[in-house]
Amino acid sequence: MLSGKPWFFLALLLWATASPGQDNIGLGGAPLGERTTNLKLRLQLDRTTIHVCEPVYICVTADKFASKIEPNIHITCKAQDALDLGPMEKQWLCSDLSKTPVRMTVLLSQVVQGESNRYLFENPGQYEIMVKIGPDHTPLMLNVLAGTPDDQQAFADLGAKDFTALLTEEFDDDSPPERLETCKVVARKHPDSTAAAYCRSYEAIALFKQNFRAHQRQGGPAVWAPVALQLQRMFPAHQDDFFGEKVGFYLAYAQGLCGDLVALTHTIDQFKTHFSPWGDRLFLMKAEVAEHLVKPEIRPTQPKDRTTQPSH
Repeated sequence: MLSGKPWFFLALLLWATASPGQDNIGLGGAPLGERTTNLKLRLQLDRTTIHVCEPVYICVTADKFASKIEPNIHITCKAQDALDLGPMEKQWLCSDLSKTPVRMTVLLSQVVQGESNRYLFENPGQYEIMVKIGPDHTPLMLNVLAGTPDDQQAFADLGAKDFTALLTEEFDDDSPPERLETCKVVARKHPDSTAAAYCRSYEAIALFKQNFRAHQRQGGPAVWAPVALQLQRMFPAHQDDFFGEKVGFYLAYAQGLCGDLVALTHTIDQFKTHFSPWGDRLFLMKAEVAEHLVKPEIRPTQPKDRTTQPSH
């Protein structure tokens, strides 16, 4: 048990804030060098099959990007009108430009039309997501399934705006009571829906935050074991997608606060994706724990190598 090791809990706090709230990727040419082409460009979705209204994460890597990235995303599907999302410059996140390969990611969840928000993938069908990065255009195919009979109604009750906020809420952000209540209603009314799985996970994360505000990093298993158990129940539903990185982070954190580093390491080892800042934090966490197990007396400071951070 490491409840008496203050460095461990300091490291956990640093992991939680290692890559929060990025701004944009900086579309000008100066930070990225004067290049007219992308070098070893690769694009990937966090998954190629989802249910209606679910989000996806796009990951773009390159050894070097063209000087003018000028990203653009265009979505087509027979089930609905084509949609041009534009550059989405405030939504893209970029890794450290001094590291190779450079990685950019963006969440596709909702589209704002006037004063309303709607889900991007609200109809089943085959979608083509055409991603423009510099001079290159790359199509990514996404299969959207109908899901359970009440999936669409469940997501409608949740609302695209609240759903996107649920996905992007940061470690230091409060979980608004109104959003929590909406999630509880959705989970109660549509217990077998895809939306309910997200809502229950969000409730478990909110429980972590509530305990963290009350106890900080104190309390050991008496405080954190019930939280870890609740998150563990939610984890399998998202183990293969980017949202699982967020759920897994809070699960591993709770396991660490219990002093169970074996369970923490096992949780991180189960991941099959690494798309979001939460994935970056998980790997920072694993590296810190591994170093402590090799050198028990080490006192780690704030990691200097932040995998995901804003570009300027």
